[in-house]
Amino acid sequence: GYLISCRNELATTSDVKKFLLTKLPDYMVPASFVWLHRMPLTVNGKLDRNALPAPTQQRPELDQAYVAPATELEQFLAGIWRELLGLDQVGVHDKFFELGGDSIQGAEFIAQVEKKLGEQIYVVVLFKAPTVAGFSAYLEKNYPSAMARIFPSSAENAHAKSAEDETPRKIDAGILAQARRVIPSLAPRTYPGTGKNPPAMFILAPPRSGTSLLRVMLAGNPQIFATSELHLLGFNTLAERKAAFTGNYSLWLEGLVRTVMEIKKCNAEEATRIMEGYESGDLPTKQFYGLLQEWIGQRLLVEKTPGYALNMEILHRAEADFSNPLYIHLVRNPLAMVRSFEKNHLDQVYFTYQHSFSSRQLGELFWLIANQNISEFLKNIPLHRQFYMRFEELVTQPREIMEQMCRRFGLEFHEDMVQPYKDPEKKMLDGVHAQSRSMTDANFFKYKGIEAGTAQALMAAEEDFLGELTWELAKQFGYNRNIGATSSREFLIGERRRLRQACRQNLTIHRNSNE
Repeated sequence: GYLISCRNELATTSDVKKFLLTKLPDYMVPASFVWLHRMPLTVNGKLDRNALPAPTQQRPELDQAYVAPATELEQFLAGIWRELLGLDQVGVHDKFFELGGDSIQGAEFIAQVEKKLGEQIYVVVLFKAPTVAGFSAYLEKNYPSAMARIFPSSAENAHAKSAEDETPRKIDAGILAQARRVIPSLAPRTYPGTGKNPPAMFILAPPRSGTSLLRVMLAGNPQIFATSELHLLGFNTLAERKAAFTGNYSLWLEGLVRTVMEIKKCNAEEATRIMEGYESGDLPTKQFYGLLQEWIGQRLLVEKTPGYALNMEILHRAEADFSNPLYIHLVRNPLAMVRSFEKNHLDQVYFTYQHSFSSRQLGELFWLIANQNISEFLKNIPLHRQFYMRFEELVTQPREIMEQMCRRFGLEFHEDMVQPYKDPEKKMLDGVHAQSRSMTDANFFKYKGIEAGTAQALMAAEEDFLGELTWELAKQFGYNRNIGATSSREFLIGERRRLRQACRQNLTIHRNSNE
């Protein structure tokens, strides 16, 4: 951005950006500014863009004074910022986006820090801690082992902060009720009702339950178009969705952009323009689902958005918006799911509501609330439109499970459904651009095929940190509290009951059909 001043004093970059953000959407605010005595003009009196000087590499004038990085960690982080932003210096209290950083540069910064630490970090952290000092403190608190390993000078500080944290309280009825209270109700619909969309399939499960693997397995079926993280069903219109996913959680916009890229065979810029057109028109999400289904033709739309299961109203929206939708209830041992949630720092991106829960508590609450909601919701869904599977059986008996699912839903089984790593370019395993994180589980790329051993991963014995409510529900799914493993007898009894109900349901269907 190029500016001239009507006064003798110049406003700071921080002031200019604050003003522009009241007039323009954030993506239209310039990344950097250059002050001029006057605008260069052509002989015709028009702005001479070619004569505008290039931005300097000097740190811009900000509200806060420059404070040099002091620790080894701060110097490492500031060094990445200087390189990415093309600046001569970066202070520890300077804000990344006030220095001219954008979301793509933010993603590149996170990628470099991840590579150094060998652990997952999400770009949302940069919005929560937008300064070198804040980001450094966040890493020291939340990644103490990596700090001790790579930045010894930060190890003592990290250990002290970690020691301050108390062991999180076990989940009980009070904490569960508190968590449910912070999940808001859906906004009432204001547009007139229309007919239902064609059938679609929804994978219902909390994160770290194997949803990414299942989505990619389903994508191996040419009858299916399997998407990831659309985040459509919880909003009335696309404009409402766009407003909810600005700043911190703008990454949740990318799943739909990547889907449009795949369908329209276009790049991220063109897909974003397509979406902006529908967003500016405030198109209802229900109608946009219909457009997606029209674009993919006869293929069955499959969606995997773990957050849906937190809100019973969202689940009922699926029934209201689609004709005879199909549901897969995917369950994983709660010990493994919660440990994986905590290990992969998913508290940074999931459960976007204000809360005070620890990462471990949040993982358990997600498992408990999601599976409670799904189980209650599916009680009223005909058995021929639902299929229950456990992650442990999916990875140890993939063919049998997928064949059973296909028979239940009247789909043809394809061999590629048990070859998830075949033809990756057809399965949307990448991000919207080179610097962005794929919406597919990052751990997915650590394997070359379906690994049966992952069924027992993260099951090593340790203290029992799960609450009674969690274990009561887990027992219904056949998980044994004592060893965190499967109780085969309980599982088989549950499956026998489900099969018996399915047989009765199918007999009724055939009696009433013309076949």
